[in-house]
Amino acid sequence: MSGNFDVTSKVKNLVLEIRDSKGNIDNTTYTSANANATFSIDTTKYADGDLTLKAIGLTESNLRGESAAQTVKVLNVSAPTMTIVSPDAGTVITGPTTVRVQFRQSVSTFKLQPLSGKDDVKLEVRDFRGQVVKTVYGQALQVSSGIYEAFIPLDIIGPEFSSNTYNITATAQAVLADGSTRSLSSSNNISTKVSDNKPPALSILMPGYITDPYATPTRAIITRTSAIAIQTSDDNGVSSLRVDLVCDPATAVAGQVCPSAPYSYNVPVNLAGIMFRVFELGALMDAQPYVQNGNYTMRVTSYDGTNANIQEMPIRISRTASESVIAGLGSGVVTTVVPDSTPGAVNPTSATWTIPGATTNEVRVITLAYDNTMATLVPTRQRIDPVLPAGTTLSVTQSFKDEGSYRIDYIVQDLTTGFTRYYQGGEVVVKKNPTATP
Repeated sequence: MSGNFDVTSKVKNLVLEIRDSKGNIDNTTYTSANANATFSIDTTKYADGDLTLKAIGLTESNLRGESAAQTVKVLNVSAPTMTIVSPDAGTVITGPTTVRVQFRQSVSTFKLQPLSGKDDVKLEVRDFRGQVVKTVYGQALQVSSGIYEAFIPLDIIGPEFSSNTYNITATAQAVLADGSTRSLSSSNNISTKVSDNKPPALSILMPGYITDPYATPTRAIITRTSAIAIQTSDDNGVSSLRVDLVCDPATAVAGQVCPSAPYSYNVPVNLAGIMFRVFELGALMDAQPYVQNGNYTMRVTSYDGTNANIQEMPIRISRTASESVIAGLGSGVVTTVVPDSTPGAVNPTSATWTIPGATTNEVRVITLAYDNTMATLVPTRQRIDPVLPAGTTLSVTQSFKDEGSYRIDYIVQDLTTGFTRYYQGGEVVVKKNPTATP
């Protein structure tokens, strides 16, 4: 852009005046003190449509000159912004809420593509694993010039949702003025706090059914040498586990007298998360209350202080010595160690817990590890082998790096006879040898 000025005039300002399609005038952005100037215009500052350009020259003596106006067409290609206005990031919601999603036009017009019927905004809720647990849709409507908003009802307070952190992500497809399509998204993390009315999860892991109970009713055999294994979990906490032996006169064996109340044993827990408990039921049979031989329903109840989950399994209490034997296996665990007399080394370096013999029939086995705890009720680690073939030898070797006490136990159930036996291994105490004296 240049201006022709009288030789006696001195240029004060050369201004490029811009008027956009909405009538807005900009005469301050592009100025120069030279008689010749080149300006690069950022069209994204102006609305799409006609852009009218005019050069204005001013001298120090306040003389003014203007050029003829020139009109150019502006078509910016710029996607709108998309924001989740509410709920705010970090909000804790305690009931149904409404998610407000806002679109703001930049400089070019846009339209939203329908995603489901007339709805053009998609809202996905993801849990802490990143898994989509709920999807809802809404329609964005114009609330003022260049601004569109969608109000989407959202309810993640229900029995299928726990108190947790969730990510809400809104997505849309915008078609711009030049026909191109842009993907838009916005997300926030929120938390929920609900009254948990769900009972704890509960499973009786040992004994197991040796046949399909719906096809052929059978009973696991519990003797003086038996133990049961239970797994339960609850996000708010399990307060207690209760084991009841319920006698039903309709299924009682000859000579069995059913008491008016079940035999009950309580196992305190008071923990949240997943819990595994081993209960030496056989050791209590001869105590008070005395449990008669016969048929019972073993009823296990997991309680979280408000709600309870109950699982039942038919069992038979027996004091017959032959029914406490797992065919092919010995009656106890043989514990062997590998000593190391090296100064400063842990001693022993490893230990092996073996049940002598090999199984005659298929067996179900739970292997229990106890590290620095001898409380049978709460193992440190456990492994379940649902079915091991006949001829299996049960043996575990553990190497040691740290001082402490260690033990391996087994609960074995013969899947042919139903006999269940608890094998307790020997305790191995690991210490470091004294270092050599120079």
